Amino acid sequence: MRDPVDVEVPPLTDGVIELRVLERHPFGVSTCPPGYVFAIVLLETEVEVGRLLLFVDNGPGRREYAGHIAYEVAAEHRGHRYAARACLLVQTVAREHLEVAWIMISPDNLASVRTAELAGAAYVDTREVPQHSDIRKLGIRWVRRFRWVS
Repeated sequence: MRDPVDVEVPPLTDGVIELRVLERHPFGVSTCPPGYVFAIVLLETEVEVGRLLLFVDNGPGRREYAGHIAYEVAAEHRGHRYAARACLLVQTVAREHLEVAWIMISPDNLASVRTAELAGAAYVDTREVPQHSDIRKLGIRWVRRFRWVS
């Protein structure tokens, strides 16, 4: 598997937003999982409207309850589908690391469910998060699993 520090990230823009790499976390060096942190920047204003995380490790936790893709858009910028656009843009980078990526969503987060669907991810099932997981420690007991082919 390629290390995030070894992958050249091309310009990621659709004319409305741009993804900008803020951080790269290599395998085995950081306490953070290997992957990328991207800023979602609105091109018209250069304002950062949110973040997208792409984790590239492929352990069972990623596939079962943690996921590879995470996104958040600031409240004042929601409703414009920026997160769905960001997911579509990050596919080129995801393909360098993964054949299939998983997006995990809290069952009550309907906006995030819609984002995953708009990005082309397909609902698979809903699973309980294991007691030992860091995600469970955040208070998340269940996740909806969406399979996303990069």
